[in-house]
Amino acid sequence: MNRHIIRKYFNRTPLRDYVLITSGVFLYAFAGKNIYGSLGLVTGGLTGVSVILRRLFMIPQWITMIMLNVPLLLWALREKGCQFLTRTVYAILMQTLFLAVIPDISIVSDGDLILGALFGGILMGAGCGLVLTGMGTGGGTDLMAVLLQKRILRSMSVSQIIRILDWTVVVCGAGVFGLSSAMYAMISVYIMTKVSDALLSGPHMAKAMLIMSNAQEKVAGRLMKELDRGVTSIRARGMYLQKETGILYCVVSGREIAQAKDIVSECDPHAFVIILDAREVLGRGFSEEQLAVNPVQSILGESTV
Repeated sequence: MNRHIIRKYFNRTPLRDYVLITSGVFLYAFAGKNIYGSLGLVTGGLTGVSVILRRLFMIPQWITMIMLNVPLLLWALREKGCQFLTRTVYAILMQTLFLAVIPDISIVSDGDLILGALFGGILMGAGCGLVLTGMGTGGGTDLMAVLLQKRILRSMSVSQIIRILDWTVVVCGAGVFGLSSAMYAMISVYIMTKVSDALLSGPHMAKAMLIMSNAQEKVAGRLMKELDRGVTSIRARGMYLQKETGILYCVVSGREIAQAKDIVSECDPHAFVIILDAREVLGRGFSEEQLAVNPVQSILGESTV
């Protein structure tokens, strides 16, 4: 298919965003109800709280989501205004609807907690990633973290507050379902984070090389000629010898990293090389799309670093 046609279908539009949000909250609700709820895995967030209340008081999860999200939404309306809440309200309503209409069945047989933790983490991570990619948020601990950071915990970042809230729910879940269940939940949280990060980072992942060498011209020339990659020289100063030097910076694809290391080694066996993961690499040789706004920062309106 022509590149411009592909770009036309995947450009950001409100319709595209709402489709992503709807798909994400469906996966989120399905995993929360038919995997975590049936197995008693508490993975944090309001979904985890709803699982706890379901076990203790037999309260349907969709009712719990309404009861806990409404006060947060009213608080957010006062602090942030209507525009901030539009997609958050939509995501919460859709998640509540899905929790109400999805059949209450256990898709993990024989109480297999390992399978539940793995598969549930994949679905929840994919759902969270889709919602954030659609510039939305599912409310809950995400929304609470933003509000707490604005008024009370100003010295902490939003992501730090989210982690504290989620792990507090996991600890409470251990008191209800037992320590063993909580440990499986931690596995699921880890997988969920990795899957969500992978979706948000996009497919254009590569390696960044920092090269300190006495044969910079030769190294740079071969990297540019043999790999067709750009190389940037960064001025630096060695503090031990107090000597002006330079650092070569080059980004290559994962399959090119072995060849790039061979080139550096052949040009200068004593070169000092640092190889870093580079996520969301955009530009010539990787992607021609323009850099997108971080969906987490855009929808939350706060730094998540």
